[in-house]
Amino acid sequence: MNPQKITDYGIDPYMLHYTSMVLLDSPPGPGSLWRLGTHMLKTASGLDYTPSTISFLRLVLMMRGGGPEDSKYRTHLRGSLDHLYRLVKAGEHPDALTVHALLRLRAGNYTRALKDLDAAIEAADRAGDAYAPVPAKQDTRTGSTGNDAASQQRTPKWAFESDCHVERGRILLRMGNHTAAAEAFRIAAFELDSSQAYMELGKMLPANSQLQRDCLLKSAVSGSDEACRLLSASETVKSREEGLDKVMLEEHLRWAAEWDLLGHRPTGDENVGEVPELAL
Repeated sequence: MNPQKITDYGIDPYMLHYTSMVLLDSPPGPGSLWRLGTHMLKTASGLDYTPSTISFLRLVLMMRGGGPEDSKYRTHLRGSLDHLYRLVKAGEHPDALTVHALLRLRAGNYTRALKDLDAAIEAADRAGDAYAPVPAKQDTRTGSTGNDAASQQRTPKWAFESDCHVERGRILLRMGNHTAAAEAFRIAAFELDSSQAYMELGKMLPANSQLQRDCLLKSAVSGSDEACRLLSASETVKSREEGLDKVMLEEHLRWAAEWDLLGHRPTGDENVGEVPELAL
C-alpha cells in the first residue's frame, strides 16, 4: 500500500472500512445508511486498502449479474478490480482468491473458479492463522449431527472460508464428483457451521434419514427457505406411509404445512439487487 495514499485528505482507510461495516448492517432502502456505507467502502478500496477492496467487490458484484470481465463494471470498479487482480496474481491472499472465484462463477467460468478456490485453500495452508478473522481456536463441542467426528466446530482460517468450500462443493457436484463435493460440504457444515453447506449436504444424504433431517433443520433454522421446503416435502412423504394412525397423520400434515409456510415467506428485499448499482 502506498503510505502517501493513506494520508491524502486526512482520510484513514482503516477507519473508513470499519465504519462502513457498521453502516452496512442497516437494511438497504430509501433513507438507509447502507448507501453511505457502500460509498465509504469504495473510497477505502480506492486507497488500496485490501479488506475494503475484497469486501466491496463481494458486496457489489455478488448482488449483480455478470462477472469481472463485464465491461459495464469497468468504469466504476476499475481501481478495485485491478487491486484484486494484483492480489490474485500474488497468490497469497485466500480471501482475494475466494472472491475472485465467486466473480468467475458469476460469469459461468466454473473450471477457472475451481482453480481459484483450490489456490485459496493452498494459500491459507501456507499462511497458517495469518488471515483468520479472529484468533484461531478449536471448539471441542459436538454439533447437532451426533457423534460424527467431523462435527467439531472451529474458527475459519480466512474470512470467506465457508463460501470457498460451499462453492467448491457445488462446482464439483456439477462436474459429477459427488464424493469430493460431499467432503467440501462436510467441512463447511460440520467444521464451519455454514447454513448453505448443511442444506447442500442434506440434499445429497439418503432421503428421510436422521442425518439428512439434522442437516436440513440446521439450515432451516438459519433462514434457508429451500431447506424449509425440503422439510415440508419430507413430512408430506411421511404422511403417506401405510399404517399411520390419525394422530400421527395429522402431526405430519401440520408440520408439512408449517415448513411450507416458512419456505415461502416474503423476504422484504426483492429490490435489494438494485442498491449496489445506485451506490456506485
